[in-house]
Amino acid sequence: MTEFNPVLRLNQQTEGFGSVCDPFSGPPNYTYTPEKCSKDSIQIGEIPNVLQRFTCYEDFSTGNCIGDGRFLPEASYMMVRAYSRSIQNLINIFPDLQSLTQCSFVNDAFMDIFWHQCEPFKASSRMLWASMLSLSIVMVVLLLLWVAKAYQNRGGSFSVCSIIPRPT
Repeated sequence: MTEFNPVLRLNQQTEGFGSVCDPFSGPPNYTYTPEKCSKDSIQIGEIPNVLQRFTCYEDFSTGNCIGDGRFLPEASYMMVRAYSRSIQNLINIFPDLQSLTQCSFVNDAFMDIFWHQCEPFKASSRMLWASMLSLSIVMVVLLLLWVAKAYQNRGGSFSVCSIIPRPT
């Protein structure tokens, strides 16, 4: 009698599949190079098609799995499907976005809007900076007061600001 080995079964079912295509080079450059993917590699958007055969679709009347899949619940499959489609869509538009960043017309337009036509944004960023500065100052003052109170509670006293009378 043979024992069921899910890893062996998974390896047998995934034979013939290549690696997942990663069109970006490694650190430190992270450049987009779609030609680096081999012909037998799987596009990120195709991952759900590969995982579909390993997915357990639940029969709501019986609660049992329908199909050959025994490894991946249907909810996880749907999440992987949404993520892989989103990432593939971003990869598909990446060359266009990259060319827009190189376009001086687009850069000049954004800089003009930011520096000359967007006073509310400048005012908001200054207010944000001022509020962060005031919060930092208040936190430092509170930290110093906390340290002084801890020192006072340990038995030390500050003769100038002590409210507990000293025995003479």
